[in-house]
Amino acid sequence: VQPVLDIAISAVMIWLLDWRLAGLALVLSPVVLAGPRLFSRRTEEASDYKQALESRVVTAVQENVAAAAVVRAYGMEASEQRRFTVENAGLREAMVRLGVVRSLMERSTDFATLVLEVTGVGVAGYMAYTGMISVGAFVSFQTLFRTLSYSVKWLAQFVPMLAATSGGLHERHVVRAALIGRRVVR
Repeated sequence: VQPVLDIAISAVMIWLLDWRLAGLALVLSPVVLAGPRLFSRRTEEASDYKQALESRVVTAVQENVAAAAVVRAYGMEASEQRRFTVENAGLREAMVRLGVVRSLMERSTDFATLVLEVTGVGVAGYMAYTGMISVGAFVSFQTLFRTLSYSVKWLAQFVPMLAATSGGLHERHVVRAALIGRRVVR
């Protein structure tokens, strides 16, 4: 609730300061949301893939523990170790990929916020330099714009959490649909 109020109050105060700066701020602010939106699908897919590989590794461990005597009796230890090593390596790669994609998604908000601030302050600085606004209005805009951009960034940082939980919600939806005999379209 706090960031939403900060955004609303900052936008109104910037509007009272100069309508052109308010228009600029409102046009540029959604840029912060673009990065997480671009990476959220990839993050969800990487998370689903990692969960599937984790399930395979856990199943392999359970099978080997349950059938340890049979594996030893038929001399299959080496082949089972190779199988486990291969599956573990795949899981490790999936975990690294997920970490990279999540990091990119999280850092994209930081980068977009910086671009937003540099652009906004640059335009306002130009307006102050050419006399379109006063230096006091420029300084006030800078403070208000920073509050606005950080509040938008704070909201944008919820996108990764939503992406992380959406995979689990989708799986729940798939299971529920299977129980009642419906097909799930993604």
